[in-house]
Amino acid sequence: MKKLLLSLALVASLTASAESKTENFAAAQDWFGITAKTDAVADVKEVTSPETSIKYSYSNTYVSKGNGVILLATANTSDPKADGFMTFSLSFKCAEITLKTGNTASTSAVVDVYAGDVKIQENLALNQQGTDFKVTVPEASQAAGTVYKIVNATEKRNAQFQSITYSSEVSGPVEPQEPEGFKFEKTTSIKSGETYIFLVEDKIAKGISATSSYGRMNLAAAVVYEGYVYSDEVNTVTITEVDGKYTIMDANKRYLGVDATHNSTFQCYTEINDGCYYTASFEGETVKFVPALEGATDRVICQNGTYANLAPQAPGDTFKLPFLYKKVDGSGVEAVEAEVSEDAPAVYYNFQGQRVENPGQGLYIRVQGNKATKVVIR
Repeated sequence: MKKLLLSLALVASLTASAESKTENFAAAQDWFGITAKTDAVADVKEVTSPETSIKYSYSNTYVSKGNGVILLATANTSDPKADGFMTFSLSFKCAEITLKTGNTASTSAVVDVYAGDVKIQENLALNQQGTDFKVTVPEASQAAGTVYKIVNATEKRNAQFQSITYSSEVSGPVEPQEPEGFKFEKTTSIKSGETYIFLVEDKIAKGISATSSYGRMNLAAAVVYEGYVYSDEVNTVTITEVDGKYTIMDANKRYLGVDATHNSTFQCYTEINDGCYYTASFEGETVKFVPALEGATDRVICQNGTYANLAPQAPGDTFKLPFLYKKVDGSGVEAVEAEVSEDAPAVYYNFQGQRVENPGQGLYIRVQGNKATKVVIR
C-alpha cells in the first residue's frame, strides 16, 4: 500500500508540473502595440501580455481586431528585405507549440520556427483557415527560457494566427485532413486546354500579381497530401496547343509570354502575339518550354541559379526545369452560375462554411443573390 501511495504521489506531481498557456491574439488589440498594417515597421518592438505574462518581441507585425496577430510578407513590409517575425520565451519547458490560423488567414502562407539559432520547423504550410498547426519542439530545445521565433517564409502572403498555445507536453498526433483548393498530379504529357501548375523540386510556382504587367513566378513550399499537390486557382495556368506550339494563360486570363528585350521575366499579355508561343518537350519527368519568338529561342522556362523563381531565361550552369502537374478532374470548388441582380448584397464565406464579415487576403466563396462564385482577394 505504501508503494502504491508513493506511485500515486509521483504521478500527481508529474501531472501538476505539466503546463500550458494559450495566447488569444484575436483579443490582443488593447495591449499588443501595433494594431494596423500601415503602422507595422521594421523596428523591433517589445510588449508583455497582461493575460499570460509572456514577453514578445516582433518586427513588421501587427494585430487585427478579431483576426489575430499578422506577420507580414516582404511584399507588404516597410523594409522589403525583412519578413515579419515574432519571438518569445517561456518560464516553463515547452514541448509543443500550436499555431491556430485565423478565419481570414491566407491559405498560401508559410512560416519557419526557430528555437534559439536552430530551425525546428521549416516551410510549415498554413493551408487552412481556423486550423491548428502543431510544431513539436525537440527535447534539446525545450528548456525554460529558450527563445522561440516564428518568421514568415513567403514573399507575398501574410501569416495570421488567431491564437498560439504553448504546452510542456506533446499532444496526440493530428489526423491529417485533405487541404482545400484544386488537386494536381504529376504528368509527362500535355493535353490542350487543361489546367496545370509548375513545380521546381518541392516548390510550387506562384501566380504573378494581377496588377503587374510582367514578372516571375516566385517559388514557395508546395502543399502535398497523399501524393497530390494542392493549390489555389491563382497559381494555375491553362496550356493550349496552337499549330504544334503552346500558349500559357494564367488565372487572370493573361498570356505569359516573352519579348526581345526582357531576358528573365514573363511578359503578361491580355491579347495574344508572337511572343506568346512556346515549343514543349519533356526531359525525364521535367518539362522544357522554349519561346518560339525569333531572338528569344535561347531561353527556357526554368529556375536559374539560387533565385527562387521561375521565368523564361537563358539557362545557367545550375538551372532547373520544372515539373508539370495537371489538375485532377472534379477537384476544388467550381463556380455556380445563375441569374443575379447587380444590386443584391454580396456575402463572403470561408471554406469551412463560416461567414466572413470583412474578408482579407485569401480564397473565399462569394454569394450574391442566388449566385455562388469562388474568388481570390489580394
